[in-house]
Amino acid sequence: MKYYFKGESESPWLVEFYNKFIPFKTNGFLVEIGVGHTIKDIDRELPKNLTSFERARSNTADLLDLGWSGIYIEPVEEYCDEVKISQKDNLDRLQIINMGASDGESELELFLGDSFIPNAFGTQGYSWIGRTIKTQKTSKILEDNNCPKNIDIMSIDVEGFELNVIRGIDFEKHRPKLLICEIKPTPMDSISKLLPSSYKLAAHDNLNAIWVDEG
Repeated sequence: MKYYFKGESESPWLVEFYNKFIPFKTNGFLVEIGVGHTIKDIDRELPKNLTSFERARSNTADLLDLGWSGIYIEPVEEYCDEVKISQKDNLDRLQIINMGASDGESELELFLGDSFIPNAFGTQGYSWIGRTIKTQKTSKILEDNNCPKNIDIMSIDVEGFELNVIRGIDFEKHRPKLLICEIKPTPMDSISKLLPSSYKLAAHDNLNAIWVDEG
């Protein structure tokens, strides 16, 4: 059997690497950092009494449907509430952590784009812009939530904060086989320099890149 995306994905070609490097399984483990909207066509806030919805594009949602377990780390509480709806059938296998992953313990302000990187774009109606969020080292968050060392897939999409998240990973404690990072705001070379030498850049488009641990 092969993996496939039932819904939309930002980079549909990623599934080719799932099939190439991770033989089909229904009990894999994933970590997604920077989850964002998980329900399609949400305008700013989650509507009250939502009765029907379509899931937003995702690199991991379909794997949870197969029976995978995982951890979602997301600093915006409202996005965590969306996950509880969009993944309602998988919550027994999915931990949702409302916190910012970083390279240290701190409190940082959220800016437009759900980013910890300062910008001057205002709020545009999002109530969480300007909210102070607690951050912790990435591996500390994973360790506190019983994350196994061997992670099949880790996906990072944190709007320019990727290097901080990666610096917070102790690769002796948490070792993703496939590491996906958004590269639109963060140079691939900068990411590669932070990874152990066994990680090789396998492919990329203008939005995401994937590294494979060949160790």
